[in-house]
Amino acid sequence: MSCDDVGKAFVYSNGTLTELDRLSGCDYGEAFGITDDGLIVGQSLESGVTGRGFATIWKDGQVYNLETLVPNLDPAWELHGAFDVSDDGKIVGFGVYNDQFTAFMLTPGAVPEPSMLSLATIVMLPAFARRRRRA
Repeated sequence: MSCDDVGKAFVYSNGTLTELDRLSGCDYGEAFGITDDGLIVGQSLESGVTGRGFATIWKDGQVYNLETLVPNLDPAWELHGAFDVSDDGKIVGFGVYNDQFTAFMLTPGAVPEPSMLSLATIVMLPAFARRRRRA
């Protein structure tokens, strides 16, 4: 294995392992959750110790920065990683809000397919934030 083989996200389906693209400018990717219809969530990371992560979605062979799919996202949010997605499109993950690490849950807007990727509601999950501050 070479260094080029490290930090890549994959999906396994029908006996085939397929590499997932990373966001532009990122050199590390991870996939964490997938729906029955193939929507995959995870994160892409910039290089270096100070590089940040970006919550990432893969759908139909395309890679998306989750922040770009949330209309009117409060600029105080940075969505760093998406850990799971339900079959009805709810996405949970972690990020930074007003300089504090916290969890989030996104729910899809009332927009018909294929615009399901346009997520409308973000909910901060404060219980996770309290746990993180104690650590």
